[in-house]
Amino acid sequence: MAKMVGIVVLMLGFGACGGNDAPAKCDAFLDLTCMRLIECGATTGTQAECVASAKTTVPCAAAVSVDSTYDACVSETRSEPCSVLLSSGLPASCKGVINVPAN
Repeated sequence: MAKMVGIVVLMLGFGACGGNDAPAKCDAFLDLTCMRLIECGATTGTQAECVASAKTTVPCAAAVSVDSTYDACVSETRSEPCSVLLSSGLPASCKGVINVPAN
């Protein structure tokens, strides 16, 4: 589960720009990330458990926007071989892709 938390934190950015669909996109990305982690054997448990754990780190409900690299991040996360995801983490396009306001 530690690998999953590290990967998910990589995608979290801080911003204040609008984007009404940001929480839904964040939820969808957490779901995709967990699906890939399970496929690659990087985490145990169910999809629901993985997503619930990720949401303790990434507050999707507070997301205000996604960066312009969101679509590339999703596409690359879907297609990246497990060997690359497990050794390098999420693609570079995912860094800071989900923006939440700083506390």
